[in-house]
Amino acid sequence: VTQRITNMLEIRLLHSQVRDQNLILEEKVKMRTRELEEIRQEVVLRLGRAAEYRDNETGMHVIRMSRLSVKLAKEIGLTDEACQLMLQASPMHNVGKIGIPEEILLKPGKLNEKE
Repeated sequence: VTQRITNMLEIRLLHSQVRDQNLILEEKVKMRTRELEEIRQEVVLRLGRAAEYRDNETGMHVIRMSRLSVKLAKEIGLTDEACQLMLQASPMHNVGKIGIPEEILLKPGKLNEKE
């Protein structure tokens, strides 16, 4: 009987230790997930802004498009979470400008067929 009680107490202690360790691990995962989300948002923002350095108009355009995207998302009834995603993703719509040569990107007139 004494051995059984000792075993039960030991099992209870081990369960408690496992539970505590799981709580610690869950908190670490939550913290790391938040860090990764912040990094992801920063990468998206920086990629979106990279086009600004090639074309001054693009900088304000990115801000206007972000605001307009959120307004439209709200207007069509998207959730707050979806609206936030629109705000975060909309700067990426001009990221393709990064690879366009300046003579084409900044050309004042119409582009020809080759351009």
